[in-house]
Amino acid sequence: MKKIILTILTTALLTIANNAQAVVFLWNNTGTNWTSPTSWTNGVQPSSTSSSTTTDEIQFSNFGANNNTVVLTSTRSARNITFLTNANAYTINSFNGSQILSSSGGITNNSTATQTFNILVENANASNTWFQTAGGALVFNNVASLTTASSSTSRTLTLAGDGSFTFNNELKQGGLSAAGKVIYTGNGSVTFNGTNTLGGGFDITGGGTVNVNGRTGVGQGLVTLGGASGTSNMPILRINTTNGLSNLNSLKGSTSLSTMGTLDLLGDNSNSITTYIMNQYQGNNMNFTNHGDYKTLLQFTNAANVLTASAGSGGGRRLFNNSTNLLVQFDGTIDVGGTVSDISVIGGAGDFILNGSLLNTGIGVRGLRKDGTGKVTMQAANTYNGDTVVAGGTLIVNGSLQSPLTTVSAGATLGGSGLLQGVLLNGGTVSAGNSAGLLSMDTLNASNGNFVFEIGAPTTRGVTYDAIDVTSLLTLGTDTDFTFEVLDNYNFSSGDSYDLFNFASIDATNFDITKLDVALPTLNSNELAWNTSSFITDGMVSVIAVPEPSLLQMFGIGLISLIACHRINKRNG
Repeated sequence: MKKIILTILTTALLTIANNAQAVVFLWNNTGTNWTSPTSWTNGVQPSSTSSSTTTDEIQFSNFGANNNTVVLTSTRSARNITFLTNANAYTINSFNGSQILSSSGGITNNSTATQTFNILVENANASNTWFQTAGGALVFNNVASLTTASSSTSRTLTLAGDGSFTFNNELKQGGLSAAGKVIYTGNGSVTFNGTNTLGGGFDITGGGTVNVNGRTGVGQGLVTLGGASGTSNMPILRINTTNGLSNLNSLKGSTSLSTMGTLDLLGDNSNSITTYIMNQYQGNNMNFTNHGDYKTLLQFTNAANVLTASAGSGGGRRLFNNSTNLLVQFDGTIDVGGTVSDISVIGGAGDFILNGSLLNTGIGVRGLRKDGTGKVTMQAANTYNGDTVVAGGTLIVNGSLQSPLTTVSAGATLGGSGLLQGVLLNGGTVSAGNSAGLLSMDTLNASNGNFVFEIGAPTTRGVTYDAIDVTSLLTLGTDTDFTFEVLDNYNFSSGDSYDLFNFASIDATNFDITKLDVALPTLNSNELAWNTSSFITDGMVSVIAVPEPSLLQMFGIGLISLIACHRINKRNG
C-alpha cells in the first residue's frame, strides 16, 4: 500500500515539475508534428488540456530555416500563441481537416513575417486580442471562431496592431452565441474574403482600413466607424463587393470631426445603380464616398434615424458625401435634437435624399447648414426649430421647412416645390421647382440675390413654368438679378402671360426693372415684345404684339417727306 501511495506521489510531483518547466513551449524547427516532444526545445509536447484551463504558452522563433510547417494531428489548446520578433514565416496545418487550435489568451505576431493558419482557430474562454505588428501579417485560411463550438457565450475579439489581418474564410461568432463582436484598433488593414455572421457588431476605432471582399464582411450588427477618443485615427471601411453589407447592419460614426470615419462603397455596374441597403443610422459624424466609375445608392431603411441624441449635451454633427457618383438616402426621420443649441451640417460633393422629416426632439434650438457642391433634397415636413443656411450647392425643399429663416449664400441655390418660412438671399439663388414648379414661402428678401425661372408654354402656373408664392412680403432691390431658361424650345406668341410672383405686399423701392427687361428670353419675332409694366404690382410679365403704323401715320410721314424734298429742290433751283 505504501508503495502504491509513493508511486502516485512521485508521478504527481513529476507532473507538477514537468508542467512548471513546460509553461513555455518553443518550436525548435526540427520536425513538423505539433504533438511530438522532439519538435519543442524542452523535449516536451504541449498538453492537450481543455482550452479553459490550459496554461501553455506557445512560441515560434527562428531556430532553423527548415520545418516552418506545423501539423496538428489532434486538437490542441494553448493560452497564448506568440511569434517572436525574429520568427520565420510559419504555416499551421490540420492533419486531416478535423483538428482545431484553440487559444484562450490570444495570438500575437511580433515579427514582420506572414503567419498562416490553415486550421480552424478558436478564441476560447475569454474576450481576447489578436495582435499583428507593423510590416507583418496574420492570415486565416480556415474558419476563425470567436468562441468554442459548445459555448453559448458571446465574446469580443480585438484585432490590434499596425500590420495586416486576412480572413479568407468565415469569421464567425461560434457555438450557440448570438452576439459575437469584433473591435479593430489598429492602423494597418483587415481584409475579409469570406461570409461573416457576427451579430454583436463591429467597431473600427483605429486609423487603419477594413476591406470587405466577401459577403456581409462586418457581420449583421451595428458598425461603429470612428477613431478612438484622444487619437487622430480616421478609419476607413471599404466595401468591394455589392453584397458586402447586410440590410441588418446599422451605422454609427465618431463624436469628433478629427476622428471621422469613411464608408467607401464600390460602384461597378455600368448599366444600373449599385444599391447598398442598411438598417439605421445611429448618430455622429460620418464621411461617405464610393470607388469605381459608376453610380451607387446607399439607402437607410429604418423609420427613425439619429444624427444627435435629443437628451445629449453634445453639439451638432456632420454628414459628408464626398462622391458625385454616390447618393445617400434616408427613408425615415432623422433626429438632430439635443439639450444645447447648435447646428448640424450636411455637405460634400455628392447628393442626399431625405424622405423622412429632419426633426428636433430635444429642448435646444437646432439648425442646419448645407455645405459643399452637392444637393440635399427634403421630401417631408421638416420640423427642426433652428435656422437653415444654404452655404453651398443646392437645397431642394419639396415638403415643408419649419426653420424660421433660410439664408442662401452666394453660389448656393434654393429650389423645390415646397413651403418655407422666411427666406433671405445673401447673394444666393432661388430656382423654383424640380424642373418647372411652384415654390412657396412666408417672406422673401431678394434684395441681394438671383432668380432662375424656367418658362415654357403659359398653360399652368408652377407646372409649365416656374412661379413663386410669397404669402407676406417680397423685397426686391438694386442687386436683384434674373435668369430665364426656355423649356422645350417654346416659341412665344402674343398674349402669353406668366404670373411669376404672387405676393401679399412688395418692397421694390430700389428695384431696377431694366434688369428684368434685359433678362427675359429673346422673342422669335421683331413684331413681339415683353411687357413688364405691371410686374411691380402683380408679379406678371407678358408678350405683346408691337403695333404697326396706321394709314394716317403713313400719310403724315409721306407728306413730311414730300415737303422736305420740295424745299431742297427750291433751294437748289
